[in-house]
Amino acid sequence: MKTIQMLQRASNRKDETEEEESTSPPSSTPTTTATTTTTTTTTTVNRRSLLDSENIRNVRRRRSILTIQTDDDGKRCIVVEKNVLNGSNPSDAMALRNAAHYSIYAQYVYFHIRRIADEFVLAEGGGGGGATATTTTTKTAFVRDLGEDGMTTTTTNANATDDAMMDRRRRLLSLAGYGDPEKHLFYANFKNGLAATPYAILVDEDERSVVIAVRGTLSLEDWVIDLQYVPQPLDKVGERCGFDGKGHHCHKGVLTRCKWMYNDIKKQRVLKHLYSNGSPYKEYDLVVVGHSLGGGCAQVLSLMLRPSFPSLRCYAFEPPGCILDEVLSEDCNEWITSIVRHEDLVPRVTQPNLESLRDEFFDVVARIKVPKIKAFHDVRSPCPESNLGTRNAAILCPKGEIDRDTVFYQKVQKFRSERAAKNLTGDVSVKLYIPGRIIHLVDTLGDETKYVPYWASRYEFNQVILSKRMLPDHSMPPLVGILQTLNLDDVHEVRTWHVDDKDVEDEDAEVFIFIPFSN
Repeated sequence: MKTIQMLQRASNRKDETEEEESTSPPSSTPTTTATTTTTTTTTTVNRRSLLDSENIRNVRRRRSILTIQTDDDGKRCIVVEKNVLNGSNPSDAMALRNAAHYSIYAQYVYFHIRRIADEFVLAEGGGGGGATATTTTTKTAFVRDLGEDGMTTTTTNANATDDAMMDRRRRLLSLAGYGDPEKHLFYANFKNGLAATPYAILVDEDERSVVIAVRGTLSLEDWVIDLQYVPQPLDKVGERCGFDGKGHHCHKGVLTRCKWMYNDIKKQRVLKHLYSNGSPYKEYDLVVVGHSLGGGCAQVLSLMLRPSFPSLRCYAFEPPGCILDEVLSEDCNEWITSIVRHEDLVPRVTQPNLESLRDEFFDVVARIKVPKIKAFHDVRSPCPESNLGTRNAAILCPKGEIDRDTVFYQKVQKFRSERAAKNLTGDVSVKLYIPGRIIHLVDTLGDETKYVPYWASRYEFNQVILSKRMLPDHSMPPLVGILQTLNLDDVHEVRTWHVDDKDVEDEDAEVFIFIPFSN
């Protein structure tokens, strides 16, 4: 992977000095985005030329951020101005606050929920008195006894011993051990297979909400589901759940998991009990959360449950980039908020992006003019940015000089043609995106100390970014810390390129932009 990354960087730097047509659009670079005015260019234009002094002045004045992204058809690059989340905007402040609050559920569902259920069952002597543990050879589910009236509570006729026992059970089934005594576990299913996915249902008394938390990728079965990203029709699912799924598509593996969860929720009747007339939680909002694969499942599950719970909200943390089709992804803006951290790989994993990465790799391999083993050893050695062009020229030939008569190149072209033809037919031709509104957290200093959150476009995540942070940026615990400490009133110093009418040397190309989050 490191070799591919360095070859890709070398290829990109080489292309900046070559005046020839590029076959693929550049990756999205957080330096702006979208209101009414956009600047357009073809994919052959150097990215620096897009960031002219006028755009920089606009950023300073509008407290926004510029991004380079592809247009709808993926053939041109556009510079669009995007809004940074503003502390003086109640909607922005609430969106960040809720994302920070519910992120803890997406983290706890990995291990903490299982530990709470196991400790409670152990303390209660195997599941009697207030909860049951469904067991086969290992525990696979935890079901809290909700009582005939919809909720187990201390009754008015209970004696002091009963009250003390109920208080003890409430503490055991809460997240008090993690500093959240007002969050209580009511149901958890730990079964994990190709269809089954671990998830939990909790009550958040502070926020007056019922929370469904879906676990992300942790097992081999989860990885198999991750890779089943081909589009699947939603017609039948829409008919059953009560939404219009005709002509819409979804990530196949995620849909399989969500149908299992939907059936399990109906079977266990936990939501029915929690929202029954006799329940103290009947007026609570329903919130669905998840991280990674769990985030994608949370998005689709929220789509399936929303006809029954119109006020439902969903917070998906670093979800896969190929969940719903374009139209449906846009329709979900009302209730889904997705959060992406910096250069995280997973939100950029889509079939077109992976095929683009494959094609870029083949292009670089075809341009190598020295023995492959020598190129492999060369790119493994660290190389300063100032020497990258020289080393690149010694290893790679210009694109226009590729030997197209080699067996390798002809096989690559044949393979590309066959894949392109296949991708134009059937459900495979449908592009899938990240649904809902997207908050992209950009590391402005590169040291993970300060992040700028802005409202991103789903078209920005149009290429896999090969970097040393592509995997660490996907970790959930650091994201929880970032969201909970982010201050929308901070002022951020952002490094960006400045290009005047004449070219400037690399060492003189950086300027500083200060982005205040609010007035």
